[in-house]
Amino acid sequence: MLGGTFEENIRLIKPLKEKYKIYGLTNWSAETLPIAMERYDFFRDMDGMVVSGEEKLVKPDKKTVSDFTGPIFHQTFRIVIY
Repeated sequence: MLGGTFEENIRLIKPLKEKYKIYGLTNWSAETLPIAMERYDFFRDMDGMVVSGEEKLVKPDKKTVSDFTGPIFHQTFRIVIY
């Protein structure tokens, strides 16, 4: 089931994207994510996404951010916003 969005967070994406790459980290299931991506335009503004349901991890597991997302995107993350 999909709920609404957090508009104050969505408004941050475009200004931050002017200076940084933007990645998503979601607890949605692998089955739900395609529906969400169709429904919510803000996903198109992201440079990549880690889906907990695909990776068998649940945020805010430290491994998800510090050990896992970096190698997936070949990035060292300096700033993480939850």
